Amino acid sequence: MALVYQRFTHVSVNRAESDVRLNINFMDSQREDNLSLLLNSSDFTVKEARGETPRNPSGIMGERDLKGLQGKRMYLKSSQGIREALMGMPKEERSHFFQLLVAGIANMVQAEVFLLPERGFAAPAEYEKFFQNQYEGGCIFYANLDRVKRDFMAYVEANHKGRGQDSLFSRHSTATVRVAPGNERFLVRSNLSDSFHEMAIKLLVDSDTTILASRVSILRVPDPVCSESASQFPEVEGKKLSSGNIRELVGIAAGPRGCAHLGELLVEGARALEKVV
Repeated sequence: MALVYQRFTHVSVNRAESDVRLNINFMDSQREDNLSLLLNSSDFTVKEARGETPRNPSGIMGERDLKGLQGKRMYLKSSQGIREALMGMPKEERSHFFQLLVAGIANMVQAEVFLLPERGFAAPAEYEKFFQNQYEGGCIFYANLDRVKRDFMAYVEANHKGRGQDSLFSRHSTATVRVAPGNERFLVRSNLSDSFHEMAIKLLVDSDTTILASRVSILRVPDPVCSESASQFPEVEGKKLSSGNIRELVGIAAGPRGCAHLGELLVEGARALEKVV
């Protein structure tokens, strides 16, 4: 199968003295974007925001104006504020940058576990209780706390003792599309590797974007119960792998029987496929 499209996203969260630096780097077959946001470590509001687009087929390149992000919060339930902050950008660019910033929010939520004093939590147990309430039933892990071997903060303390001094969290994701002879079918692959997770999906899709077959590989997760999320993934077969169908796909892959990160991989796969169909 011939490779026809690929995309790469790398997000990192690092300490910057008393603040936090969020870096988002995107590259695909058509464009490159680099975003750097300085955040207040206590509430994750944006203090400074810089952006650059070195390559773009539409000709919109160079330094990007992200001043509208100042004062906005990079955390859960902040998407509306982010959309409003991007209204000054060219209309054709807003969706792309919104997607990149939402990826940044997802990483800030993960990095938060290494910023407990700054965020006002006296102890890991206090944060664990807070997040369990925030994310109750949100994935198979938080829907089965009676079955997990140890809560998330215990997992972090046991496996990430060397993290948190400078580098807080890092995530690398990729998506590729290959086309079969005759352009009748596509093979879509999405991969994710971050500080806490490592997984991949493979989808065989026909020319009208219907998913014909699927496969999940889960290599690294906080608890064995997380791997059970793969059992419901075949339910995406027969569905359209398209941006217009994202809500349904994520509803299948995520939720109390699934994994939010598998949902993210489906989203990346759909965005990749739409570049070639």
